[in-house]
Amino acid sequence: MRPSELVRSWVKAFNEHRPGDIAALGHEDAVNHQVAQDPIEGRAAIQAMLAREFAAADMAALWRTYLRKPTWRSWNGAIR
Repeated sequence: MRPSELVRSWVKAFNEHRPGDIAALGHEDAVNHQVAQDPIEGRAAIQAMLAREFAAADMAALWRTYLRKPTWRSWNGAIR
């Protein structure tokens, strides 16, 4: 999967509130570090955290593409 496809899959799963699909995109030992929280370690813990967050708030990720060079793309997401 190309990086842009990975990010698009993540954004789609996030916007459809599918924490299991989001967690599955990462490594089994992945670490999710939100600024206001302690790091969450492991795919299962990340999935559980996302499920709690989706239950607590209506969130969406916005896809924005910025070109730095003609062949480079990066994602700068915003979550509302």
